[in-house]
Amino acid sequence: MSKFIEYKIFVSVVEQGSFSKAANQLNVSVSSVSKQVRRLEDKLGLKLIDRSTQSISITELGGKFYQHCRGILTNIEEVEQSLRDDMAEPAGKLVLSISNVLLKTPFMSILHQFNHHYPNIKFDINVANQFENLVEKQIDFAFRIGHLEDSGLTALSLLKTKLLFFASAEYIALNGEPNNIESLVDHNVIVPSYLNLSEVSGVIVPNLANFNFGNYHSSNDFIALHEAACAGMGIIPTLNIAVTKEVNEGSLVPLFDSQSFHQKDLYLVYHKREYMPKKMTLFKEFMKANFARIFSELTV
Repeated sequence: MSKFIEYKIFVSVVEQGSFSKAANQLNVSVSSVSKQVRRLEDKLGLKLIDRSTQSISITELGGKFYQHCRGILTNIEEVEQSLRDDMAEPAGKLVLSISNVLLKTPFMSILHQFNHHYPNIKFDINVANQFENLVEKQIDFAFRIGHLEDSGLTALSLLKTKLLFFASAEYIALNGEPNNIESLVDHNVIVPSYLNLSEVSGVIVPNLANFNFGNYHSSNDFIALHEAACAGMGIIPTLNIAVTKEVNEGSLVPLFDSQSFHQKDLYLVYHKREYMPKKMTLFKEFMKANFARIFSELTV
């Protein structure tokens, strides 16, 4: 029996946690699975699995060998998929993760334009403000704003944006317009509760000691924050790209025009891999080539 089959059986035993479950998965007998694992151990001259009547456990060297075997099998699977991709029209589903602030931008129009070129590629869109584990959730791409720490991810910058302050004309008429950020302590502020304190203190409120968050409206949902600001409930810190329509219509007014704010990058984030399926490659390249241009055309 080839090494490939031996590796496949060993990987299945490790991932299934038992010889019987591996046998069921591979549609072979339990004795055949046990025999092949024993033969692999004899060839290597080391024990990969500790057996007992109740359970199995992987030895330290077995764990290392499993990682290499899993990598070999994954590479083979990806090469096979690449050949299938080259022969077929791009199709399938892409799982995307976005923060809900993007729901108030031309983001969906950009997806629509991509879909016009590749109608057989469909989207499963997850909306979440907190960054999700792409591998665990089987997410192909995430669109996120700001610095990313995970070195196992690739972050492709698509667009520059700014965190600015906005209020409705009604709010300004009733409460006056604040002159600077420090004067926000005397105003109603609508606070995004998903922002961390270091971001708030560094960008929104330099003097955090004078700012009691308990005294202000807050929400973990951008749509709720946006609607509250438009209703005149207070001043909202948000990305300029998310309120272009409202600013153009005059329902929201930008504040502190003379004060500069740090720019933030909107990133396309994906997990590093040896082989990227064709549908993912097409999506990445389309976003890289067209995102900023389409976005600017739709927000003029």
